[in-house]
Amino acid sequence: MPVDTSPSGTSSSTPLSPAVGHLHTTHHGSHGRHHVHIHGPFDKNKALTIGSLGFEPVFNQKYNKDRMAHETHGFLLLQRSLPIIIGLLTAAAAVVVGTVSEKLGDLRTTKVINLIINQGWLMAWLAEFGMMTAMVLIGGFCVYAGDKTKSAGSSGIPQLIALLNGCDIRGEFSIKHLCVKWFGVCFAVASGLVAGPEGPMIFIGACIGFWCSELPQSRIVWSVLGPPPKSVPDDVFKRDYTSIGAACGIAAAFRAPIAGTLFIVEEAASHFKKEELSYIFFGGLAALEVILVSGGAGAVLEYKVQIGTNCSETPWWSFFFLVILGSICGVAGAAFNTINIKVMKIRNRMAVRCQQDRFMLLRRRVAELVFLCLISSAAWLLAASMFGEVESTTARLLPQSTGCLKDDWKNQVVAGSVIEKQGDAYVQKFTPLPCLYGMQHNPELCPQVFDLVDSNLYAKTCVDPVLSSDISGRADYKNYCCAFDSITSLQAGSFQMPSNASCPIELGESAPSLSDSDEKTSYSSMGVLALVPFKTACQNLFARGVPHLLSLPQMSVFLVLFFLLGAITAGSAIPSGLLMPQMVMGGLIGRIAAMLVIQLQTSLQLSEARGSESIWAAAYQPLFSKHGGPLPSHSILMPETAGALDPGIGALIGAAAFLGGSG
Repeated sequence: MPVDTSPSGTSSSTPLSPAVGHLHTTHHGSHGRHHVHIHGPFDKNKALTIGSLGFEPVFNQKYNKDRMAHETHGFLLLQRSLPIIIGLLTAAAAVVVGTVSEKLGDLRTTKVINLIINQGWLMAWLAEFGMMTAMVLIGGFCVYAGDKTKSAGSSGIPQLIALLNGCDIRGEFSIKHLCVKWFGVCFAVASGLVAGPEGPMIFIGACIGFWCSELPQSRIVWSVLGPPPKSVPDDVFKRDYTSIGAACGIAAAFRAPIAGTLFIVEEAASHFKKEELSYIFFGGLAALEVILVSGGAGAVLEYKVQIGTNCSETPWWSFFFLVILGSICGVAGAAFNTINIKVMKIRNRMAVRCQQDRFMLLRRRVAELVFLCLISSAAWLLAASMFGEVESTTARLLPQSTGCLKDDWKNQVVAGSVIEKQGDAYVQKFTPLPCLYGMQHNPELCPQVFDLVDSNLYAKTCVDPVLSSDISGRADYKNYCCAFDSITSLQAGSFQMPSNASCPIELGESAPSLSDSDEKTSYSSMGVLALVPFKTACQNLFARGVPHLLSLPQMSVFLVLFFLLGAITAGSAIPSGLLMPQMVMGGLIGRIAAMLVIQLQTSLQLSEARGSESIWAAAYQPLFSKHGGPLPSHSILMPETAGALDPGIGALIGAAAFLGGSG
C-alpha cells in the first residue's frame, strides 16, 4: 500500500482503529505539505510511519526554578482562564448540536406518527425513508465527497486518544474536520440511524481545545503577557488543552464534569500531569453551567435519580443478579465489537479496490448510506406495526411496582398528602385517587351513597365491599365507598370497584400513541422504542416504578434489530458516535433480564415485602386486607408487592455493563 509524500516532508498518519476506513490526511508540517493515504484498519506497517509529539519536559529542581523564573502573572492568568473559555465554547457547540438534532428529530418522528394515523403505514414508511436518507446524505456529504475530510466519518475518539498519547496527527484536528463533525452529527442523530452524538461531541471539544492551545504559543500573546516557560515544549500545550476540551465535551453531553475528568485520566491520556486535573474539572464545570442555563439543550442524556420511599432499596439477592447480568452484557459487548470489526474489514476491502477510482468509491459510500436508511426505516416501521396499542393505566403499568415513580406520573395517582405523626417523628403520607383502588374515603360523598342504598341498586353495589368487611364495625364506616366522580354518575351506573379499578396515566411525548382519539389513554407498545429519538428510548428503558411500560416481546424484537443495525452502521461515512446506541443495547438486555426475574418471582410467589410502612394516610389503611379491608393483599403500590427488582435499575446496570464489555 503506497505512501505518497513530498520530497521534503516526513510522513504522517492517522490513528488506526476499527472506526476508520479509507483515510486521506493532509498534514501541514514545518517543512511543507504532504499527503498520506491510509487504506483501512489494522495496517501495522502504516502505524510505524506515524510521527511523535514531544511531551516530556525535564522535571527536576533546575526545571522548576526556570519555570518559575520565566512565568509571568499575565501568562499565568491565561493558563488559568483558558480551561473556562474552552468549556464555554464547547458547551455552546453542544447546545447547537442538541437543539438542531432535537428539532429535526422531533420533526421527523412527528411527521411519521401523523402519517401512520392518517394515511397508513406505507406512506409513513416512504416519508421515514425519504427524510432519513436526505438527512444522512446531507450530514455525510463532506465525508463521502470530500477529499481532505474522509476520516471525519468516525466518532473522532480514536484520533483523540492517538494525539493525547503522542501520535503526530495534527491534521485530523483541522477547522475543516471540526466543521464537518459539527454539521454532520446534527443530521446523523436526527436521521433515525443507530447513531449517537457523544463521540463527535468529545471530538468537537477536543478540536476547540486544540486550537485554543495556539494562544499560549503565539508570539503576539507573548509580547503582551510574557513568554511561557522555555523548557515546556509546544506540544505540551496541545496535549493539555486538547484533553481539557475533550473532557468538556463529555461534561456538556452528559452533564458530568467528573466523568469527563475520569475519561481523560483513565482512558485517553497516558502522558497526564496531576496539575492539569483541576483545570480539566473546572473546564467541565464551565461547560455544565452553560448546559444548565440553556435548559439542557446540549445534553445527550439526563438520568434523574428518583428519591423517596422505596427508591433506594433493592432485594438482598440483587447482587447475584447483577453479577450474572454484567457477564451477559460483557459477552454481548464483545460480540458487537466482533461483528463491527468484520463489517469494517469489508469496508476496508471496498476502499482498497476503489483506490484508483474516486468516483466509484463515492458511489459505493452513497449506496451504503442509502441501504442503511432503507433497512433502518423498514425495521423501525415494521417493528412498530407488529405490535398494537396498549392501555396506559395503573392496572397495566404498576403491578410489581416499587413505588419509585417520577413526579409527573406519581401526581396522576395521588390526590393529596397529609402530615401524620409516626412515633416521635412527623412524616408525609399520601391520599390515593379513588380510581387507583376502586375505593375511597370521602366523609362528604360516601354518606350520601348510604342514604341511596334502598332506592338505587348501583348505590347498594357501591357499598357492598364496605359492609362485607371489617370496616362495617367502625364508627365511621359510612365514610368509605366505591370510586365515582359524582352522585349523578353513580346513579347512572358509572363507578369503579376493586375488581375493575384503574386510573389513566398520561405518559407524555415519551410514549407516542397511534390512536386517532383525542384522549390519549393508550400508547404504541413498540413506539416507545422505535418511533421516538433514541435519547427518549434510553430514558424509557431507565424509567423506574413502571415495570410493564415495556414488555418482553417488544424489547426482544427491538434488541435484535437495534444490535445488528448498530453493528453495521458504526463506521459508515457519517459523523456519529456509539455510546448512546450501546447504552440502549445494554439497557434492553438489563430490562429484559429484570422482567424475566419478576416473572419468575410471580410464578413461584417469591416476592418479598419491602419495608413495613405504607405510603398512604392512616384513613386509607382500613381498606387493605391486612387490616380486614376489601382490597386484596396483592394491591399495587403496597409494601407487600414492592419486593420485585426494578427493571429500571436492571436497565441502568445493563447499560453500564455493555459499555464495559464493548470497551
